[in-house]
Amino acid sequence: MAPMLKLDIVIVGAGLSGLASACALALNGHRVRVIDKTSGLPPHLGAIRVPPNAAKVLAAWGIHDELAQKSSLIDRVPLIDMYNGGEEVGHTEWSPEMFKDSGGDFHMMGYRDLCEIILERAQSVGAKFIWNRTVVSVVPPTHSSGDGERSVSASVTLCSGRVLTADLVIGADGAQSIVRKLVDESAANGLLQAKYTGTTIYTGIMDTADIMADPTMADIVPLRHPFWMGDNCIAMAYPMRNDKAFGFHVDVVREPSDHEEVSWSWNDVPASEVPLDRLEIRLQSFLKHATTLTRAHCYDLPPSEDRVDESERIILIGQAAHPMMPSAMHQSSDCLESACILGVLLSHLRSMEQLPSLLYAYQDLREKRSPRLHSLELGLRAYCGMTGEAREVRDENMRAIAAAAQARHDRGLRPGEGAEEDTGPLAQQFAEVAELWGYDAHEAAEEWWLRWGLLRERSECVGDDDEVDSVVGGVEVVIGRL
Repeated sequence: MAPMLKLDIVIVGAGLSGLASACALALNGHRVRVIDKTSGLPPHLGAIRVPPNAAKVLAAWGIHDELAQKSSLIDRVPLIDMYNGGEEVGHTEWSPEMFKDSGGDFHMMGYRDLCEIILERAQSVGAKFIWNRTVVSVVPPTHSSGDGERSVSASVTLCSGRVLTADLVIGADGAQSIVRKLVDESAANGLLQAKYTGTTIYTGIMDTADIMADPTMADIVPLRHPFWMGDNCIAMAYPMRNDKAFGFHVDVVREPSDHEEVSWSWNDVPASEVPLDRLEIRLQSFLKHATTLTRAHCYDLPPSEDRVDESERIILIGQAAHPMMPSAMHQSSDCLESACILGVLLSHLRSMEQLPSLLYAYQDLREKRSPRLHSLELGLRAYCGMTGEAREVRDENMRAIAAAAQARHDRGLRPGEGAEEDTGPLAQQFAEVAELWGYDAHEAAEEWWLRWGLLRERSECVGDDDEVDSVVGGVEVVIGRL
């Protein structure tokens, strides 16, 4: 068998998906260069959730210890009424067996902390980063004007005039991707219209010691991951950095002020910019005292119709392929899973003729998974942000479930023991979350390879022999010629 073919790869964008792609590909020996217009990682951005399916990817890349050092673990979510004195109307709890079955834990950490550990790992295995450079154009392989032969490389031109060539260009440049125009026909024709959803998200970080010192906020710490539910408004808090700090997210429906820049990007803002009157008193106190506070506006932008361009040398990943809400629970999942799958598939590359099929496999594996992650996020937010009578019915149902659970606890029963199955909307939402956590991106990519890729590779290796016998996935396969 021929040795693995190592590609020259240029990644546009050093956000989470770009960093993850660089790490996954450099780990397998590909020559990776990452271009980003910023001077480096952002100084602060708030917190991010890393569920079990995403944590498994980091462990496979050899950075589980770094993840553990900079994160905190969560196994319970108290559900808090934004009004009525901050009553806990219910909770959801995940058993140790569920985490064992899913193969990972639920981590909370700083966004910069996550990017930092991936960046360090990517650099340690050879990925190169070029900061302070804007990409002005990406050109797929073209036919030369001389002999009509097709050029073998795509090219990336930087603002400095420098031109980089690559076997593969990856657009990891976010929801406003310039690379997407080369892959998605709607983007190329200027037909994409991002619509402001009306939701604004605020996120910040505060030291745990400072929270404990404030009588208004102190009881947030033992709750660990409270989730507030209000009218078209949700919020959450969670520990990070081994419980030394807490991150907060607050989502509110509001119209931007006349002087406010409505942007996809996270921007530093003062607490005076937040509509505090709609928030429970503990959240108000946090937002007034947060060490860092940033804001982003939520836009609705459809996913790219394709992830692979016509030349089969340019692809999209992460937000560039499928935009998600800022701070979405499964944003880390989509970025890390996609990078893992791409890395595993390209680890089987033996010739350039294989590249298109592997890239389309990446597209096939992600074009169903990413929308499902996004849909679950939207459904959970809509349910927890209900208004009026629907909110009252939801809360009464939660109170009844919580009371029944407490009664079982008082009788000495374990969680779930002796209980009728809860089939309510929230239970269904969290059951789907648990099912999604069991996904293994590495396993999904290897399964595709064993089922399709290996078979194709061996069929292409048939020379003058009449037939080749092989075993694929435990099934004997005989490939012959008539």
